[in-house]
Amino acid sequence: MSVEYPQTRTTDDVATLAGVTFPDPYQWLQGSSDEVERWQEEQAELAASYVRDWPYFDRLRERVAHFAASRYPAYPRPAGDRWVRTHTPEGTSQAQVLLTGEPYGDGTVLFDSVEEHPRHPPYVSWISLSPDGRILALGVCDDGSERNTIRLIDTTTGDRLPGAPARELLDNWTGGAH
Repeated sequence: MSVEYPQTRTTDDVATLAGVTFPDPYQWLQGSSDEVERWQEEQAELAASYVRDWPYFDRLRERVAHFAASRYPAYPRPAGDRWVRTHTPEGTSQAQVLLTGEPYGDGTVLFDSVEEHPRHPPYVSWISLSPDGRILALGVCDDGSERNTIRLIDTTTGDRLPGAPARELLDNWTGGAH
């Protein structure tokens, strides 16, 4: 089967990392422009059409659904006399961060990925609380790069706090802010 890939332009950009300079002709794809979004949609359409024509597609979809199903709720974390945890509502793919009165109870949404960006909700990589539970720090990946920006939220009011560190964390393996 011959696959015709969407056109992908290249540039003369270079990047330097750890003192090493190298060509980075696809650096423009790291942005969030309309051109990048169109490119991503074209790639997704190509992949979807290819996979759907595969004779084992229905079986694969069943297996992915089986393992993607939410089996266990996220581990709740104490926030003073309350609890904070992530929760992915039924029918959605991105988590909310909830403040609750008991570990697995209903609660108040402190952060909602879909509300932040309905078309491309960010991924909540980690949550971390201040010792008294009044400030929630969360790592959010906006672009699929595994680079997390930090949001700070007052757990008493639900308001986003100014002054979050501007530095991105490279992944969620660090466990968040401490």
